[in-house]
Amino acid sequence: MNLNNRNRRYRNRLLVSTAMAGATLLGLGQNADAACTPAAPPNYVCSGVNTTGQIVPSGIGLPLDAGDLLTLLLAPANPAVTTDPGFSVSTSDPFALGILGKGAVSYTDANSSALSSTTGIGLGVVSLVPQVAPPYYGPNPGGAVTIDTNGALTGALIGLAAINTGDGATAVNATGDITATGANGYGVLVYSLGSDADVTTGKVSGTNVGISAINQGATAALSITANGDVTGGTGDGIHAVNG
Repeated sequence: MNLNNRNRRYRNRLLVSTAMAGATLLGLGQNADAACTPAAPPNYVCSGVNTTGQIVPSGIGLPLDAGDLLTLLLAPANPAVTTDPGFSVSTSDPFALGILGKGAVSYTDANSSALSSTTGIGLGVVSLVPQVAPPYYGPNPGGAVTIDTNGALTGALIGLAAINTGDGATAVNATGDITATGANGYGVLVYSLGSDADVTTGKVSGTNVGISAINQGATAALSITANGDVTGGTGDGIHAVNG
């Protein structure tokens, strides 16, 4: 790999880790609630009808303080979140459901779980680097994001956000209606520094952009499949950047 390209990717990864994951997602004030509970590590199961936002791993709050960062860094890698039938979140908290972790981070929902935040983000899934375990912050730091849900997702800022600051794949399959309701809202926001990014949706609408997908993997492909109307407001219906 060209050294300049590698250094550029490291700088980009650091910028996205701090700016996108930090400011866009982690800077919103919210405490964790325990409707998404640990199962066999590193798994979590979300259940019940909830009016408070859920953060995984449990035991952290937003914005992250030093103790929260330590909890996050020491939590088992590759957190996998699933849902029980009847799970839903409708809240004024900044996240309806936020999932943060290192390594391969996934959310699997086959129960049409509706997630709605009137102030922030319906569903946010973030894979963060650097890590405290190999491969650390090297040429191949790991990290992947996988989302598979048929639930309706609504947020004032973002309906669904998937951010991968590692080198793995980003796969989003979200077939329920996705809506951003606030000013300058994004229905779907996908940002990847890894390998291929595949985005499949149903109906999506945003007050600014319907779907924004940016993949900065060095040799990666970006695919967007919309099985429903995608509409933007002041911006594009679909905004896609690869490379």
